[in-house]
Amino acid sequence: MNEEERRSRSVEAVYLCSVGSLAEVTARSIEQLHKVAELILHGQDQEKPASDQAHILTRLTCAMCREVGCLARKFSDTLLKVGGQRKAEELNPLVDSVLLEGSNSTTYIQNAFQLLLPVLQMSHIQTQRSRTRTEPQP
Repeated sequence: MNEEERRSRSVEAVYLCSVGSLAEVTARSIEQLHKVAELILHGQDQEKPASDQAHILTRLTCAMCREVGCLARKFSDTLLKVGGQRKAEELNPLVDSVLLEGSNSTTYIQNAFQLLLPVLQMSHIQTQRSRTRTEPQP
């Protein structure tokens, strides 16, 4: 195997690893949001108000999206370093694809966050019901 073939395989390996890693981080992020939803629904008695939960979930989602964006940029930078000797016509589509996958991952995480809205609404309703039951009647 000559040097050019070895580099070509190396670029392809970095690309495949990058896309796979972004998919894994995305899946783990969505799993975490799912777990948070379960905890919200099953722990109503000790929970914070829905507005506090929403604020925390917003910050968590933003942090996840920022991390995915940083990873996509690092992966694309690595592709550029590894494939520095390749033609731009060959390398640019791979770099663009990694950045696009990072953007898609961010969209998936944001969509998962949006799906938590009914959970927060249920939490708020259940919290209000439990408060009215525990408050003394005049």
